[in-house]
Amino acid sequence: MSRQQQMSIFVAVAEGGSLAAAARSLSLSIQTVMRSISALEQRLGTPLLQRSPRGIQLTAAGIRFARDCRQLLRDTEQAEASVQGLHHQPQGQLTFAAPLCFSRHALPDLLGQFLSTYPLVQLHCQFSDTPVNLHQDGIDVALHIGTLPDSTLYARHIGTLQQLLCASPDYLQQAGVPDTTADLPDHRIIHDRIDSRQVLWRLQQDQQPQLWRLPASLHTTTTQSAINAACHGAGIVCANRFELHRELQNGQLVSILSEAQPAPQPLSLLYREGPRAAARVRALVDFLQQHLSHHPALQNG
Repeated sequence: MSRQQQMSIFVAVAEGGSLAAAARSLSLSIQTVMRSISALEQRLGTPLLQRSPRGIQLTAAGIRFARDCRQLLRDTEQAEASVQGLHHQPQGQLTFAAPLCFSRHALPDLLGQFLSTYPLVQLHCQFSDTPVNLHQDGIDVALHIGTLPDSTLYARHIGTLQQLLCASPDYLQQAGVPDTTADLPDHRIIHDRIDSRQVLWRLQQDQQPQLWRLPASLHTTTTQSAINAACHGAGIVCANRFELHRELQNGQLVSILSEAQPAPQPLSLLYREGPRAAARVRALVDFLQQHLSHHPALQNG
């Protein structure tokens, strides 16, 4: 078995989380995968996997080696494609990650348009609020909210996300519109974090951020369910403008206490190789930057 084949098998184990998953993805027997990993560890003189009854985990050496293997395999694929005249034609598998709030509208439509434009690309999407590591998780492109987590990554600025306090017109007519943040404890608050019983909102007070601890009248497991509840008059919700865009546009929700809104957060597209990235990666980054940066729910700057 060649070194490249061994590296491909090891990367499949690292990304699949188990020998069985790697065997299925590569159409190999588990015995073949096990022999390949054992031979690789013996040749390198260090364990790459930690085996336990709960499964396998990468050792520190395994994490570094998996990252390097991914890069070497991509370089090999890119070199072969270049020789074949395919370097400038986006094609192949592409893994994209984005926060859960972008799974609802706009982005799914854009990804469909991208695939129509580049029909030779196979796109794998991961929508989750769990932080991702592009190197370790095998992510090609990620949409990231907040400061950049890794200086080795390339970034394209898309815009900024503004958190808003919102409620339905019916609720505000019944309960009154709060004049200042000091009025919030007298209102019904909707909380979208079931793991915390107390609402923690970092709001502006006299142009300074201040942490407000508020009792919640309603706890939900997702931000979308909190927004839906607010639309039906359950109380005040705090979410980013992108998540609230449709409800603000159709008048189901209105923004309140604009002077108390938390500081906006930057929104960026992250990827690894920069100008050396595969054509499919550069195509997705260019496409999303062009279309997302003009979305009315994003404040550009």
